[in-house]
Amino acid sequence: MAWESPARPTHRASTGFGLSERQSQVAAILWMTDKEIAQASGLSINTIKKRVKQILKRTSSTTRTEAALKASGVTPQSRFPASQV
Repeated sequence: MAWESPARPTHRASTGFGLSERQSQVAAILWMTDKEIAQASGLSINTIKKRVKQILKRTSSTTRTEAALKASGVTPQSRFPASQV
């Protein structure tokens, strides 16, 4: 995954949570540890911790997994529509 660093966020992701492009990039790799994300992105671990907290808050999530799924647009309803259950 190439890490692109815009000078400043130019638009919000279309997930409905108002995540910046950088937050969306972090949300996509929340399965990694903060240290691994920091190394991959070139950002400090404190910056990553701050971004993760922002992502959790904006997505109204209590876990990183929940936030990653919500940010990616995956929901139980999109995976298992009521007509298939």
